[in-house]
Amino acid sequence: MAKVAGLKRFLHVGTAMSCTPHTGSLVKEESASSETGEHLVEYTHSKATIEYLMRKQCPDLPLLVARPSIIVGHSRLGWLTFNQYFLGIQNGVNVAKIYVLSG
Repeated sequence: MAKVAGLKRFLHVGTAMSCTPHTGSLVKEESASSETGEHLVEYTHSKATIEYLMRKQCPDLPLLVARPSIIVGHSRLGWLTFNQYFLGIQNGVNVAKIYVLSG
């Protein structure tokens, strides 16, 4: 991909949860996802792994990684149901890894 003629940027949509949770720390812009860290679910591990592999295998790739906390599908065409929005929150509560930032 790094050798595609005219490629100015490659956008990878990851997930905010690909950065493994660390007690008392903020996820900053320069924070890389942790390919080997502790992940709550296999989904976040897979997202972190592909970020790691893209950076390692294609170091010259003009990579832009977006890590949204949630993506909501189209209200009529999307397949997500309302109950699924809270799945991540419930998983975090179950393992006591929900962090709240104030300010």
